[in-house]
Order: sequence, then structure tokens, then C-alpha cells
Amino acid sequence: MRQVPRTTKNPRSFDVIVAGSGVAAVASALSLLKLGRSVAILERPSPAKGPVGETLSPRCNQILSELGLLGDFLAQNPLASTSVRVAWNRPHLEEQDYSFHPCGPWWHVDHAAFRKLLLCAARNSGACLVSSSDIDLVRANHREWAVEVVGSDGERRSMRSRVLVDATGRSAFFARKYGARRERYDNLMAISGVTHCAARITPDQIFTLIEAVSDGWWYSSFASGHTFVATFMTDGPLPAVPLKSIWTRQLGISQFTRSRLRSPAEAGRVFCLSAATLKTEPLATQALFTVGDAALACDPLSSQGIQRALTSGIAAGTAIDDTLRGKVSAAADYARGLEADFERYLTLRSSYYSRVSRFRDSTFWNARSEASDGATKAVCNRNRKS
Repeated sequence: MRQVPRTTKNPRSFDVIVAGSGVAAVASALSLLKLGRSVAILERPSPAKGPVGETLSPRCNQILSELGLLGDFLAQNPLASTSVRVAWNRPHLEEQDYSFHPCGPWWHVDHAAFRKLLLCAARNSGACLVSSSDIDLVRANHREWAVEVVGSDGERRSMRSRVLVDATGRSAFFARKYGARRERYDNLMAISGVTHCAARITPDQIFTLIEAVSDGWWYSSFASGHTFVATFMTDGPLPAVPLKSIWTRQLGISQFTRSRLRSPAEAGRVFCLSAATLKTEPLATQALFTVGDAALACDPLSSQGIQRALTSGIAAGTAIDDTLRGKVSAAADYARGLEADFERYLTLRSSYYSRVSRFRDSTFWNARSEASDGATKAVCNRNRKS
């Protein structure tokens, strides 16, 4: 017989409930806490398959400093990288040197450790972290959300808030549940192989490598001192064969990525995640704000995943505070800002992919060339109308 969860009698009230506990979720919570708002973060168990390594752009140094987290982040001893090596339209490496970037170096970080750092900061700043195994969300009335959470201890907790933040990642679960639609722009998939290195790595090995191949492109970097990640990006649907077979075959086709691994057998774990470009519509209302990938999920080629998560979370925090203060246009202003950011991203994405012309018989690259032409025409048409 299934045990009925115990229920707390008196619901707790918060200004904002954040559904999710990723980077964008915690950034929005920290922003709201700095503005004096009460915040609950609904933390779900980390998925078994998820990001292993992340690359932080130099701009993130300034953002983490503004959040008061740069010192704690540096104390984790992240791997500093001053270069990105690219084999894109030509079959040879070109290096982009960031040694003298005014904001500092790029960082290779362990995703789980970085997320834990942010959650600890939120807890220390006064956020209520609720570990939940199940969330039953009900809209009580037009002014309040009522949330029932089954905690990991089996107890059912009742909470209420005026604003909900959907930070559930690419699923945008709650936004879609309450009427939002998800627009898909491609079918990009990421097949990642994770290896653990026993030997100590040297500074000259710490760089991000991006390499184009006929059926997609490779991204590889160290996530920590002993974890190396090589990810193959291609379009779905994938063939009905084991993921490691696809990963190994494409690794054999590569030139520079392959040289970073002694043997494909080194990949102890291979898994696949969606990397498609997605946009939620609407992005925000006065009662429900989307942040991070729940708002805009972007191609990893931009290398700004964490930066975009941090900035959207902070912007959402400011907009939500304005909304709670009575500014009616705050949600629409926030949505317009995300729309403008997304337009810039689409332009940059088209520019990156249109530079590759050496794979003339490739379905992957031809599809992106056609999409680039269509995107350019769409932007021109919008500009003519405005």
C-alpha cells in the first residue's frame, strides 16, 4: 500500500517560488534576496544524465563578482584557459588567445560543483531550499500560486507565492502546463563521452577545442583536473544503434579531437541530450517568469550557456521585484529584453554556421546554410516593417 505523505497544516508564504535549482534559478533567487524578497527554491534531484563540464566566458568573472561569489568560485580552483582552438571552415587549427582579456580568463568548471556553490550561496542568503520528489502546482486564484511539495522525507509541504519562476530547463514544464508554447528552431543533439584521466594534466592541455566534421561538429575540454569531455553535435533523429557506436565512429572521422584521446575506449560514459534552439512564448507574465533554458535554449556553439543563465536570472529578479512593487510593464519589459537577446543570438548563430562551406554534400551543413539564408531574410523583413 502506498504511504500517504504527511501534510503541514499552515502553508508558508513567499514573495517568489523558484521551480528548479540550476544556474538561472539560483541567479534569480540571489537577485531577489538582495532586493529583500523572500524566496523558496524547489530543488529536484540532479539527473543522472546531465552537463558534466561547462565553460565560463570572461564576462562571467564580472557577473560572479557582482553576485559576491567570485572569491568562493576561485576557491574551487577551476581550470583557467587562455585560448580556444578552432578548426572550422579550414582543416587546420586557428587559435583565439584570451591571455589579455580585460575580464580575465575562460574557466573550465565542473557543472555539479558550480551548481552546489550557487545553492550554498542562496541558502546562506536566506533562501528556503526544499528538496522535493514531487511537485503538485495549483493556481489558487488570479493573485496567488498554491504549491504542494512532497519532500524527500515524505512530508507534504504547502506553500504560496505571488510569482512563480519556471527554471525547469529545456522542458519549461510549468510554463507549458499553464499555456505557454515552445518554439523549436532545429533538432541539434549532443552526444557526450566522459573520460577520467589518472595523470595530472599540464597547462598546455587546458583549452577548448571546436572542430567541424561532415556530419556536425565536436566540442572538447577538461571539466576538472581529472575529467575530460568530448561532445559530438549533430542533428536528430539519431540512428537506432548504440550511442557509443555513433560517438566512436565520429571520433574516428575527426582529426584534432581524436588526438586528445589515446583511445575511444577511454570514454567510460556516453550519453545524449537535446541541444536544440528553443524559445518559450510568452516568456513572462506578471505571475509567471521563465529563466535560463526554460526561456531560451541556445546552441552550445555560442559558448555562453552559463553567462546567459546568470544574466537572465538576474534580469528576472529585478523585473519580478518591479512587478511586486506594482510596475505593470515589468514582465513585458523583461520579455522584450530576452527577445532582443534571442534575435542577436540567431544572427550570431547564422554567422557562425554560414562560415563553413567545405562539406558541400553534408545534410547537416546544407540545412544550416538554408536556415541562415532564411534568417537573414526574416530579419530584413522585420527591419523594413519597423
